[in-house]
Amino acid sequence: MTPAGAADQGETATFAPSAALAKIRSRGEVAVGVRTDFPPFGTLDAKGRPRGLEVDLARMLADHLGVDLRLVPVTMDNRLQRLQQGAIQILIAGVGDPASRHLEGVEVQPHYYGSGVNVLMRPERTETQWRQLRGSTLCAVEGAGFNAWLEQRHRVSLYTMPTVAEALYLMQQGHCVGLLYSEAALQHLLRFSHWREYRMPLASALVVPWSMRVAPGEQGSELEREIGNAVARWHREGTLIALERKWGLRPSAFLWRAQLRWSERRMDGRLLCARDAQGHWPADCRSAAWANLRQGSDRALDPRSLAWAGLLAAASIAGGGVLRAARRGSETVRAKLGLRPREARRPQAPLSPPMWALLAT
Repeated sequence: MTPAGAADQGETATFAPSAALAKIRSRGEVAVGVRTDFPPFGTLDAKGRPRGLEVDLARMLADHLGVDLRLVPVTMDNRLQRLQQGAIQILIAGVGDPASRHLEGVEVQPHYYGSGVNVLMRPERTETQWRQLRGSTLCAVEGAGFNAWLEQRHRVSLYTMPTVAEALYLMQQGHCVGLLYSEAALQHLLRFSHWREYRMPLASALVVPWSMRVAPGEQGSELEREIGNAVARWHREGTLIALERKWGLRPSAFLWRAQLRWSERRMDGRLLCARDAQGHWPADCRSAAWANLRQGSDRALDPRSLAWAGLLAAASIAGGGVLRAARRGSETVRAKLGLRPREARRPQAPLSPPMWALLAT
């Protein structure tokens, strides 16, 4: 790296020693948590090997660190716990909600992707607007931070299941009118003949940026710096846009805006999004990907506002441990969070063995 390039990345700043990075280098291996039920970001090939956009990111990150890669499968519900337990050093698993999950892991800036939230509707459904879903039951995946917020915002009931495949199965069996999930993943699903009669007619409800995560003790560490610098470079070089194209995703306004922002230079030629003397990215660069993103009638909220932080905190709590407590009968906790009593209960429908085939991966 040239001296100017080093200054751009904030190499003159001092970062705290990283216990995780020291372990990674001593072992010559980094353990990265990825999902395998989230195509095209993470899934399994015919031989049971992980593949997908986030798997590619894990490989690129291992190359950046100069070590071997060990992929560790995680789920939406246990991904942050696996990070806290030390089973992995880095998490790349579609984690959003930066304002609410800082105690469960350090989010590394900049964000590497962002996706709206939408509903995959059954073929016979005619709804075209969110307000028409009021009173309906949607299937969803446990642990999604947006579940509780959208449940309250649009007055829907949710059947939550541990995996995407199980949620899709319930939708096919008619237990819900559609699947509430990441728009990017739903768009990918619609490419396959098995799902072509299904529809996604709604405007995205909001845009959630995704970040890589490291353990809580790694805030401001050398490991956080290495990952952040790599993601910033990938934005500037168009690497993330190329990966999006490789995996058949529609062009993302999120990545387009991020590339423009992270490539912008000052009059003197220095990058606008460069670390300061303390190693921090400018505030405008950290949140630029959120700015002015609107999908349909719902506005993407600015994470710098206290109101948005409060919404995300409630969504994260309800989407994780509190919802699990609610399923054990703790409606008191839901009442304290201002959530209405859960009317729907997970049906005890038998799950067919070949459910993974439904994902058509």
